[in-house]
Amino acid sequence: MSGCGATVSESWSDAFLASTRQHLPSMNPQALVQLLSALHSLDISPTESWLRSFFIACPARGLLELRLSHWPQLLGALVGLKVRPEGSWLRDMYAACASALSQMSPQQVSDTAVAAAALGMSPPEPWVAALAAASMWKLACCSPTQLAAVAEALVALKAHPGPTWLQQYAAATDAAMLWCTGEELARLVAAAAALQHVPAAGWLQRVEAASHPQLGALSPAGLSSLAKAMQQLAAQPSLSWVYAFVSAAYPQLDQFDGGQLTGLFDALPALAPGPGSADLLVQICCQELPARHRERSRIQQQQKHQQHSAQQQRQQESGQQHSKRQGKVQNSQRQRGHKQQRSQHTKGKGVKHTDQSEQQRQLQKPSHKSS
Repeated sequence: MSGCGATVSESWSDAFLASTRQHLPSMNPQALVQLLSALHSLDISPTESWLRSFFIACPARGLLELRLSHWPQLLGALVGLKVRPEGSWLRDMYAACASALSQMSPQQVSDTAVAAAALGMSPPEPWVAALAAASMWKLACCSPTQLAAVAEALVALKAHPGPTWLQQYAAATDAAMLWCTGEELARLVAAAAALQHVPAAGWLQRVEAASHPQLGALSPAGLSSLAKAMQQLAAQPSLSWVYAFVSAAYPQLDQFDGGQLTGLFDALPALAPGPGSADLLVQICCQELPARHRERSRIQQQQKHQQHSAQQQRQQESGQQHSKRQGKVQNSQRQRGHKQQRSQHTKGKGVKHTDQSEQQRQLQKPSHKSS
C-alpha cells in the first residue's frame, strides 16, 4: 500500500499499529526499517509506546546488517515522522552507518546526507568526516542535483570538507556547467560560496559564461542566491552580465521577498564593474518596486471587486431562480386547489341530483295499501 500512494483511515492506522507492535520483537533490522518507511509513506504517526517498542526491537548496533539502500530510508523515515531518537541510539546508529558510506552510490550518499541534515540532531564529527570522504570520490559521478544536495547538506551540518574536497567539487561543477539548468547552477555556486571555496583562476569566468544565457529563466530565489554567491566569491562579472542579470530580475521585482531583495541590493554594487553603474541600477529597481507593488495591489483589488460582483450576480440569479421555482410551486398548488374545489362541487351536484331523482321515483310508485 505504501508504494501505491494509498490513504488509510484512522481506525485502520490504529489497528495496523496495534498489530505490528506485537510482531516487532520477531522482525529483523531490514524489516523494521521497511516498516518505519511504510509508516512514513502512509502518513501514519506512531504512538510513543509503539516507538519505544520499535527502538527496543531495533538496537542500533544491529543495524550493521542493513543493506546500503536502507540507510537513506531509515534516516528519511525518522525525518518524515519527526522522530527524535535518544542520543545513545543515534550515536550507535551513525557508527553503524559510517562503514557503509564508502560503498553507497552517489544517489544513496546524497539522500543520506540530506536526511542527516534535515534530522536536526548533529551527527558525530567522525561520521561527518566519513560522509565528506565518501562523497569526495563520487562527486564526479553525481548529477547536478545530487552534487548541490551533498554540498548543501555539508553546509547544514557545519562541515569543513577541506581543500581537496573543494577542488573535486569545483571540478565536478565545471563539468556540470555544460548541461545543468540555471537553477541548478545557482545552487552549485551558492553552495561553493557557503563552503568558503576559493575558486581557481578562470572558474568564476566559466560560471559567468554558463549562467549568462540562463539568467532570464531564474526564479527570484535563484537570482538572489546567485548574486549573493557571486559577491561572496569576489566575482567581477562583465557589465553585460550585470545588465542581463538586472533585466532578468526587473520584471520579477514584486515577487522577491524581503530577504531576497536585501541580498539582491547588497550584491549588485559589489558586482558592477564601473563606478556608479550599479548604483543607477539599484536606484531604478528601488524606484520601480513601489510602483510595482501599487500596481499589484490595484490588480488584486480589481480582482476582488470582480469576484465580489460575480458572487453577487450569482446570488441574484440564484434568488431569481428560487423565486421562479417558488412561483411555479404556488401556481401548481393553486391549480390543484381549484381542481379539488371543482371536483367537490361536481360531486355535490351529482349527489343532490341523485337524491331528487330518488324522491321522484318514490312518489311515482303505486301504494300497495291503496290497491
